[in-house]
Amino acid sequence: MYAVSGFEAHGDLGEIVLEHKLTQRVLRSAEQVDELLSQVCERVELMALPEVAYETVLEVLSGRETRFGNDDDMWRLSKWAVLGYWAAIQVKEPTLDFFGDVLGDYRLALHARFDDGMLKEFSSGHGEWVLTDLGVAKLGPAGELIPLVDPEFRVPRILKENLVVATAEAALVAAGLR
Repeated sequence: MYAVSGFEAHGDLGEIVLEHKLTQRVLRSAEQVDELLSQVCERVELMALPEVAYETVLEVLSGRETRFGNDDDMWRLSKWAVLGYWAAIQVKEPTLDFFGDVLGDYRLALHARFDDGMLKEFSSGHGEWVLTDLGVAKLGPAGELIPLVDPEFRVPRILKENLVVATAEAALVAAGLR
């Protein structure tokens, strides 16, 4: 488990939990137990120091680091973003410029993740979807078109916005604690 610590009110903000099934087959094989422990140690090393943890978060967001799993759940990725921000402020004093730099890093990481041209939907599935010259868009309540993909970075808009909100919440909590 990797979690932001130091405040109770938002104890689950930024928490990443990894579970391993320990079957009888795994436990009976010394090789499989060693392999599992090796994987855990590798991940612990990637989160051991704040500088390394921040780089790990960028790699996870970009889709290049898969040792923590390779899912595209926007809430999980947002929690990674919160963990990254907290790791970053352990190294450098947070300022508005610093906050902007972190968000810039996140946007570039997401851009790398989605630059393969594959569209991944981060939506509840509610609403009507249409095809426009900007790609897939959701039809809003007033008939307006809301592009699913941010035109500048070609990443799902809802994911980008969610990461910004989650990181901003982490920044506000950090500002209150300092």
